[in-house]
Amino acid sequence: MKSKKWLISLGLAVILVVAFALPACEPAEPLTYAEYVARCEEMDSYPVPEECFDQAMEEGELKIFNWAGWFDAVYAMWEDELGTWIPIQEDALTSADEQVAKFKLNPNLAYDITGVGPKAYMRLLPLDVMQEVNRDWLPNVEAFVYEEYINATFSEEFPYTVPLNIIMGVIGYNKEYVDPEETCLDSWEIAFNAGCGNVTGGNYTGHVTMVDDMFDTIGSALKYLGYSFNSVNETELDEARDLLLAQKPLLLAYESTPRSLIDSGEAWIYHWWLGEVGKLAANDPDTYGIIFPKEGTVMGFEYMLLPIGAQNPAAAHLFFNFFQRPDVYLTFMESYPSGFVNWQAWENVDPSWVAANPWTELDLGYIAVCEATLPESLTGEGLVLRTAIWEELKA
Repeated sequence: MKSKKWLISLGLAVILVVAFALPACEPAEPLTYAEYVARCEEMDSYPVPEECFDQAMEEGELKIFNWAGWFDAVYAMWEDELGTWIPIQEDALTSADEQVAKFKLNPNLAYDITGVGPKAYMRLLPLDVMQEVNRDWLPNVEAFVYEEYINATFSEEFPYTVPLNIIMGVIGYNKEYVDPEETCLDSWEIAFNAGCGNVTGGNYTGHVTMVDDMFDTIGSALKYLGYSFNSVNETELDEARDLLLAQKPLLLAYESTPRSLIDSGEAWIYHWWLGEVGKLAANDPDTYGIIFPKEGTVMGFEYMLLPIGAQNPAAAHLFFNFFQRPDVYLTFMESYPSGFVNWQAWENVDPSWVAANPWTELDLGYIAVCEATLPESLTGEGLVLRTAIWEELKA
């Protein structure tokens, strides 16, 4: 009988023979700056400075903390062009509260990029978890983002942000379940009353979702009541609380990412973000629709940030600049149809796409009844009052 030691030795020998018999993987040749510049010129865009490029290539990786699926179309383009040298690892986040809590617990999280909305940005700002971006390393942002948006998102007053797109809180609905003749199909009423009550008799109780965010949900109630999204008036906030308490039995859930509930046919009316609702409507317009509530809604910008714990800051800048290359940005917007900040990408849009996604061409008259989230609702008495309402709703 052969010993076990002999069998182990034979096994190792076989492994070694197989290993040496296999052809060795050839390492990829380093991408040169000249090749990178040529690609940028081919795509009518601007390269990062050589210093940034060389450092990014030396870093050789990129770690991103972001909403799952948000950048998938961009990642695919990055993989084709730069993924061999700088692969991306993404950790998915599920809510702004989670994002803020993680950075609050550990300000030095080793992420190179995180995507944020305006509320999360303002909540992260006092935590000192962001580092300033190097504007000299972002020529595509300077060249292609609308001047008025540059001033609002990428100026000396906003040293940490790289603009992404314009966002709005809207209502999506499933046309298979929601009566197209509903008279309140232009109002927050359909969400807060789970239908139009005695107006048409429509009842969608148990099939409505609101985002799991106290600022957006309470703010939407305030807008429906005719008040400011950022109100700090206790009487007005009490009215919003009463409205939300009356709505609560009608809800399916508070859910910031209701896609699975929508796909399963459980959520028929859902408060969500324009990009997400627009994506559903663009892919299947016969099934999904969008409501821009006539009372107005919240709007603002989404951004990318560079955390202080970033281990690969040059690679992050290379990605920021890549993102605003017009062809890349257009691909992103086609996968996440919302409001453009890149004027060159907008000029390159096929008119038939705009016709199929009319909400991407934001109406100035409607924008006039919308509001940005302001610090007074996120801090001080505004925060105290909203927190008390939210705790009561979640009890």
